[in-house]
Formats: sequence, structure tokens, C-alpha cells
Amino acid sequence: SILKKINHPNIIKYYESYIKNQKIYLILEFANEGDLKQLIKQHSLFKKNFTQEEIINYATQIANSINYIHSKNILHRDIKPENILLSDGMLKLGDFGISKELSSTIDFTNTGVGTPFYISPEICNGKQYNHKSDIWSFGCVLYELMTLERPFNFNTINALIYNIVNSTPERKINDKIYSNDLIDLVTDMMNKNYESRPSIKKIMTRLD
Repeated sequence: SILKKINHPNIIKYYESYIKNQKIYLILEFANEGDLKQLIKQHSLFKKNFTQEEIINYATQIANSINYIHSKNILHRDIKPENILLSDGMLKLGDFGISKELSSTIDFTNTGVGTPFYISPEICNGKQYNHKSDIWSFGCVLYELMTLERPFNFNTINALIYNIVNSTPERKINDKIYSNDLIDLVTDMMNKNYESRPSIKKIMTRLD
């Protein structure tokens, strides 16, 4: 129902759906170049960092998709490299399976969802959260693009949650490759206090 309401060049397009044998089938746009997870893996394998220009290009496209859904009071709730697809050189946000539509821009929700490596501290703490939780996840994706590693990568869920809530990522973003302005932006997006994270519109302004 959410996919039917959205139409944006940086979001995987929904065409139709049908039910067969008690299963729901969705007909979606085909992303012919895989996803960001695969791209990060390739760069990591060859120890090749993304350039500043590539990061800004990717960040701008992701920000455009998030700005669009947030303007419609929709939380994605599972922003991660696997859900950012590539098609003909463009990034497209996909997988709205656990997205949620809010009644207003100041609404909060308290359903604990999302991929553990990218969930925000407020979700880890079982607290209410809003659009700023997507900003945290977006920041984690940018951090991973810039370091080729997840910001928090632990083998047990308890250790992962503890470090998301209490620690900063061990690996620092290389300031010889990326500008201080870009590093500061990612740091602000991953602020433990959701109120201190920039809105998606402010992020877009800082990426210009």
C-alpha cells in the first residue's frame, strides 16, 4: 500500500501485485546492477576507497529518496546497503516491507524493527523514534561507504546493541581521502541523541 503511493526516480518503482496460492507477488522495477552491499564488497576486496565525488553523488541520491518519503510522513525503517539498489548508474531505495506511515511529521512509533547493524540507539533502547531513526541508518551507510566496514560489527546481538548505544565506531574515517565537512556530516547523522541529528533537508543542503 505504501509502494502504491510513491513515485520517485531514486526509489524502486512498483508496478502491480497479485495473490496466488496464498502468497503475495510484487512486480517491481528491475535493478540491473545489484546493490550497494555488493559494490562495497568489491571495493573492500580490492582495497579501493570510493572517491569524495562518488560518496557525495551516492549520498545525494539516497538523500533525495529519503527526503521524498519523509515528506509523505513515511519511515523506511530498514535503510542499509542491501536495500539501496543500482540501476543504470542510479541509486534506488528499495524494500519497503517494514516501512510505516505516520499521521504527521511529529509522530513517533515504538515498534522495534530494522536490521540490527543499522538500527538507531533509540530503537535499541526500546524508546519511541521518528524520522531521525532513518537518518541514523543513512549515516551508518555513508560510514560504511567511506571506511568499507560497518560502524558497529559484533558477533552477538547483545554486544552489538551495547556498542550502538554506548560506543563510537572504532575505525575512523580517513581525513586524507574525505573532507572534514563530509566527515562532520556523517558524525552528526550518527549522533546518539536523535534530536541533535540533522533533518534530511539540512543534510541535502550540506551536500550541495
